[in-house]
Amino acid sequence: MMSANEVLFVVDGDNLFKAVQAAYGKERRISYIKLLDLLKSGRSEDTVYHTHIFVTVREHLMTQIPFVSRLNMLGFTVHPFTSSIDETTGEVTRIDISKAIIELIATFRCPRGEYPKTLIVASSSGAYADLYTALAYQNVNIEVWWFGINFSNKIVDVDKKVHLGEEALYIQEEKSTS
Repeated sequence: MMSANEVLFVVDGDNLFKAVQAAYGKERRISYIKLLDLLKSGRSEDTVYHTHIFVTVREHLMTQIPFVSRLNMLGFTVHPFTSSIDETTGEVTRIDISKAIIELIATFRCPRGEYPKTLIVASSSGAYADLYTALAYQNVNIEVWWFGINFSNKIVDVDKKVHLGEEALYIQEEKSTS
């Protein structure tokens, strides 16, 4: 069974971050408050939202704790993964979070054990295309939200493609050194 008034909203934070940087520049950032406002826009007041975000944070980087805390305070269930930088080569090692996202979506159930009628994934990655197809055959309404210019041509079995623009961004201010 499906729960008609529940929405599963999954954000691929790494994919969105890279897309925003490529399309709008390094000073632009996603406003997660605006993203949540867009999520609720035009939906029924009795809609229940299950919001999850997957992000990679740098190992031993304490400055990212406030970011993760803010996401929690906004109501996101945060799924952090760590990356590390080889001090000699500068090479970044990170885990591919796509598998974890697919696992969450495939196994997610609302409190009553039902799958939500609507799935919204904020990512332009084609890694989820097969899952979208499988869920479409089960009558799940699927929306894909994305930034930038690179949208995977593998993504076909979705009900709605939402290209996000500057309405969901803010400009990161330079920190003064004084």
